[in-house]
Amino acid sequence: MTKTALHFLCAFGALSVGACTRLSFKRPAPKLRIAYADTPAAYLLFAVADSTCPQSEGFALELDRRSLVARDSLDEMAADRADLAVTFVTPLVIATSNASENGDAADIGVIAEIYNSSRNMAIIAARSSGIKRMSDLNGKRVGFVQSSAAEWYVDLLSITEGISKILRMPVNDGAINLDRFKAHHLDALVIGQPAMDELFDELDERKFSVLTTPVYAEAGMLVVKKSRIK
Repeated sequence: MTKTALHFLCAFGALSVGACTRLSFKRPAPKLRIAYADTPAAYLLFAVADSTCPQSEGFALELDRRSLVARDSLDEMAADRADLAVTFVTPLVIATSNASENGDAADIGVIAEIYNSSRNMAIIAARSSGIKRMSDLNGKRVGFVQSSAAEWYVDLLSITEGISKILRMPVNDGAINLDRFKAHHLDALVIGQPAMDELFDELDERKFSVLTTPVYAEAGMLVVKKSRIK
């Protein structure tokens, strides 16, 4: 999988400088700007950026459009602040569905799958809240980022774990969720890696319960606007 993604990324860089006559960017972009969320799915891109692959293909990678959730990476690309984006299947499906509801086709093309995990998403809760298992979440305030993989995770758990009575607390900014959780305005928080490890570095991990389920799996994708290539 890693070699496949590396090949596609190098090939895509070749397109940006017209090194391929079959396909090419409509406008030259020797520096590829990549929007990414702070998740393991982006780690491969940093490895590629530090390798000789981009230089050998005549382009450079710029990974400076960092966000907390993959949904925002798509927004960066849609606004042309990035040439490519690293995102997950869930926000990709949501974006496609929203475009379909508006009578449009989503301007998104998948280059490669670069990451897959069934343990990237979890719910953390303070032990003082009495939450020790999934069923304890009923009646509790659970924070998540709306229109993201975290919201899909909550929807999935409400079916598979019977926690349909949770108090859903959606926000649009993951940083706000972290602040609310630290201030005890939330009983539990849907969070991914590496944000969870960073939170535990700041707070005492022993004071929290970590709830996960193998039912959930998420694939990380490297995507591009289809309108940018021909």
